[in-house]
Amino acid sequence: MKVIAVCHQKGGVGKSTIAQAVAVGSPKKSRIFDADAQGTSGKFVTQRITDGRNNPDLASGRIENLRLLVEQAEKDGVEWFVIDTPPEQATEVNLRAALSVADFAILPTKASANDVEVLPKTINVVRQLDVPFGIVINEFDGRRSLHKQVSNDLKELVANNGGHFFAPLRNLAVHQEATFARECAIEYAPSSNGAREMTLLVRELVGLLKGI
Repeated sequence: MKVIAVCHQKGGVGKSTIAQAVAVGSPKKSRIFDADAQGTSGKFVTQRITDGRNNPDLASGRIENLRLLVEQAEKDGVEWFVIDTPPEQATEVNLRAALSVADFAILPTKASANDVEVLPKTINVVRQLDVPFGIVINEFDGRRSLHKQVSNDLKELVANNGGHFFAPLRNLAVHQEATFARECAIEYAPSSNGAREMTLLVRELVGLLKGI
């Protein structure tokens, strides 16, 4: 089993959307643990289960018991355990708890100063715990010179810290529309650009996990 933590100490960067897409797009049986007090991913999975869709399923419990939840997931035959982490700038307790059981960390960010400036702090924690990681820019607009510059800067940051740079995700309406159906773009509109981008991210992740 592989444990994937989706983390960034800044909120609003798309952690829940990406955690859900990774779990839904997984070629294996998957389970989500929602560590965020907002409970976005937990509500997403609960409604799906109510609708009769059982992959991913949901791990319920306190983050202090995360290691036990991971062990139970492995006994249950889960192959991808995805952790949706909360924003947490003042403390690193929950982030460290998630990373302590993770095989890989996905670090989403937007191309804004407020988001990018926090990212090195999260990377430092990831590296301290020796967790392989990758960065993905969310809501990327390749037409904007600022976004291109941020992309180049993050590629350099990743290279200097031994991480992976995922293909960026654009700001596409399909991701928002899919949430009303309790689906990800991969299911809601499989031929859309949003679905193709998320599918590529999952494929990249599959390849990275094979090497771990």
